[in-house]
Amino acid sequence: MTDYVIDLDDREWIGVPPAFPYLEWPDAAAWAAALADAAIPGDPERRAAFERAALNVASDRPQDVDHVLWFAPEDGRAMGVAFLSVYGEVPAEVDLEDVAMLGIDSPTAPQIASHASERFGTVVQAAATVRLSDVAAEPEAAQGVAGSIRTVAAASDLLFVLNAVDEDIVTLAVMQQPMIDLFERIELLTDDDAVTDAVRRLVQ
Repeated sequence: MTDYVIDLDDREWIGVPPAFPYLEWPDAAAWAAALADAAIPGDPERRAAFERAALNVASDRPQDVDHVLWFAPEDGRAMGVAFLSVYGEVPAEVDLEDVAMLGIDSPTAPQIASHASERFGTVVQAAATVRLSDVAAEPEAAQGVAGSIRTVAAASDLLFVLNAVDEDIVTLAVMQQPMIDLFERIELLTDDDAVTDAVRRLVQ
């Protein structure tokens, strides 16, 4: 199966560790504190808020997700979370629009757009709404609707599905283009030499 590496733009996205302990961080609290110290060194009040947000993001990881990506741009204009799932052995004729809307029963008319991609040929993004009772961990306690942005692309035998759901529609609107741009930073690795080179670049 084809492998891949994601070179995240750290001016917009922060990759959340898959589990703890991770590298030098024994737990999520240590990771959140280190991240906040690096991001906001000179403002204790804002740093504490950033640390709380980081800890919340680290504690929310659905089982079927391969990567939790925190959208936290340097200019502070919005904060959101996107979940990336990667599926293998995908048929070449997969319908990206169908995937973009799979399982979404949108109370409002969805908007689906295709975008040209240098890496994938085509990236499809669907904007819709979801009932909170359909996506909440405790459906009986959830009411109302939230916005949903799903961005999908396929290449070789891999399907990439990037999801973001948020009650803050403004945040989702800000995330739409960065979610598309993120796909241009996914490098597909088709042989062992490509994997070795990618690992070498990441550790330099």
